[in-house]
Amino acid sequence: MEKYRKFVLSTYPRPTVTIGRCILLFAIGIWWGACTDDLVLPNRAPVVQIVGISPDTAMAWQDTLTLSFKYQDDNGDLGSPDPNRIAIELTDSRLPTPDTYALAPLLPLDSIKAITGTIHLKIKPTFILGNQIQQQSYRYSLVLIDRAGNRSNTALSPTVTVVE
Repeated sequence: MEKYRKFVLSTYPRPTVTIGRCILLFAIGIWWGACTDDLVLPNRAPVVQIVGISPDTAMAWQDTLTLSFKYQDDNGDLGSPDPNRIAIELTDSRLPTPDTYALAPLLPLDSIKAITGTIHLKIKPTFILGNQIQQQSYRYSLVLIDRAGNRSNTALSPTVTVVE
């Protein structure tokens, strides 16, 4: 039995691990990982920042507002070909529920690419809530929703004043 163990140990020597072999294996692993053509970006939420709103003083029931905001989306899945799919939620600070908007795709649907840009959103003429009020101030909050359902940060507009 002892003779058999010596034979086995002497026939199969222990491999020696050197730094050179580790570096070579690491380099091969990096090279192999880089040989893929499908880049998968993490499914992150879009980021939004309001640039401004104009005019900042509007006539009730007459003036259309323009809300300008910058967006960034790491995988480019903002917008949808479905006109019923909500991509923008815009909430008037005086009201409990947001107005919702659809957004056409900003990239082809099969693209995965980080995108940034600016959108100028036209807002229908505003109004004054209540009776016997000559002017009223409020703000908008904005959220973007991508096709994966990720919600952006909430961005707040500058104050808007509506007058009679």
